Amino acid sequence: MIVLLDNFSIVNNNQYNLLYSLLPIKQKKKVDMCFDNNEKLSKILEYFIVKKYLYFDGIKDFSYTINGKPYLENCKNFNISYDEGCLAIAFSTKEVGVDVQKNIEYDENLARFIASEEELKIIKNEKDKATALTKLWVKKESYIKCLGKKINTDLKNILKESQNFDFEEKTYKNYQICVCTKKA
Repeated sequence: MIVLLDNFSIVNNNQYNLLYSLLPIKQKKKVDMCFDNNEKLSKILEYFIVKKYLYFDGIKDFSYTINGKPYLENCKNFNISYDEGCLAIAFSTKEVGVDVQKNIEYDENLARFIASEEELKIIKNEKDKATALTKLWVKKESYIKCLGKKINTDLKNILKESQNFDFEEKTYKNYQICVCTKKA
């Protein structure tokens, strides 16, 4: 299951302040490190959305793996992504990674950096190269997040070992979203 939120105006200042006051200290620090108001609000909302969907009581902090993947003790099957006003949270019974990305402009250097030769040929044959590149990016990032790795890996060849994973790709408004789960 995936939860998407892109209308941050639904929360007024009083609600924002109340929700912020209910956050655990670690989560407040994450909010305080954000510069953009929508990103701050996304950090607040992600906590309460995860809390609601995972039915945990009390005020718990997320823990994070050494590579930054969020989890709750005894419940590692959710993942969070935010980009330019869109929050995506994926829940699964299996390991999961999600990425959301506003459509980017096609850039040949970026394409050569992240795409294998075969992937690059496919992108170049697409009518909308920008969307094709964005879709490839979110697929790769969701896979990396599912593995619990950092993005400092060989992006060109990362999907060559992804046969034990399922990918669900979506287009939502001007965003590309991909959810990656490990096969049973």
